[in-house]
Amino acid sequence: MARILFVGNFSQKIPGGLYYNVDQKLRNGLIRCGHCVLDFSDRDQARLSNIFANRKFGVRGANEKLLQTAQNFCPDWMILGHANIIRNDTLMEIRRQFPAMRITLFNVDSLALDSHIDNVTAIHNRKSAVDTVLITTGGELLRQFKTDKNWVGYFPNPVDAGMEAHRNFSHDSLPADMVYCVGGIRDGDSRLDMARFLTNELPDARLEFYGMMGQSNRWGAHYHAVLARARMGLNYSRPNNVHLYASDRMAHIMGNGLMALTAHATGFQKFFTESEMVYYGDDRDLADKIRYYKNNDSAARSIAESGWRKSHHEFNGTLVAQYIYERSMGLELSHPYLWADEFIN
Repeated sequence: MARILFVGNFSQKIPGGLYYNVDQKLRNGLIRCGHCVLDFSDRDQARLSNIFANRKFGVRGANEKLLQTAQNFCPDWMILGHANIIRNDTLMEIRRQFPAMRITLFNVDSLALDSHIDNVTAIHNRKSAVDTVLITTGGELLRQFKTDKNWVGYFPNPVDAGMEAHRNFSHDSLPADMVYCVGGIRDGDSRLDMARFLTNELPDARLEFYGMMGQSNRWGAHYHAVLARARMGLNYSRPNNVHLYASDRMAHIMGNGLMALTAHATGFQKFFTESEMVYYGDDRDLADKIRYYKNNDSAARSIAESGWRKSHHEFNGTLVAQYIYERSMGLELSHPYLWADEFIN
């Protein structure tokens, strides 16, 4: 088993507010696989490194602390999340001191939005400093990050049974028909246009929107309490037509036993059948699907339960972490992972 230095967002800025993020789930999964995992929260270390508690002022300090941590821990493998505070020259120095160590970068943000251009730039800046790049987007968008020295592929947002612990499909009735949560959006956002359309089109449906429409966003256990209220969860990303891209919202929805509503154009039919997830075309089709399953609750519960079983069986954090480890170390795959063919040759 490996000694793993996990550099990511173990956020203390919102204490406990992101206990269910992908970094936490992958760490849990790696530990369940039997590895020794030490986490290093680069953003928090940067804030702690200066009297102003300012992330930008703490870049040098965070890099120095990572080097010291590596020297004390002697890692076999370093896994990096959205750790943009860490400089490539720091990684190169750690690699010089531990030449057998491998480095993996994972990324969970969109690659196809102008508003995410900084994310794409960050991956380009990092791609030559790591051995493996794994992203929650499939298809040809990955090719831009391929070099002659790295391995580039897809990985799915994982579920964690300790975090996604609700089983909404088991309840005969729930307070809401559908829920949709975002971190916060402004006028002109397509998601807000969609929410307004659904509200007007479905006046009798109990639709709950958070982070918009006058409702604040939710964090921590309060977020999962919101999910626990609804039969259906809307898996609507921006953009909503990228191959195998979805935010970790999809894992939260399916992992908690809600019936997931997902756009056809995302291609998740590759993993989930129509008996495990409901697919829609445009906003009007989405409204029609919500209306239908609102009036056919037993069908909605059946799909929700099937999707819940598939997500916990094939997309749990232990399996996903095991896949990332095997790919990163160049090992033979030990499981028929449903997404294993999503990589760039």
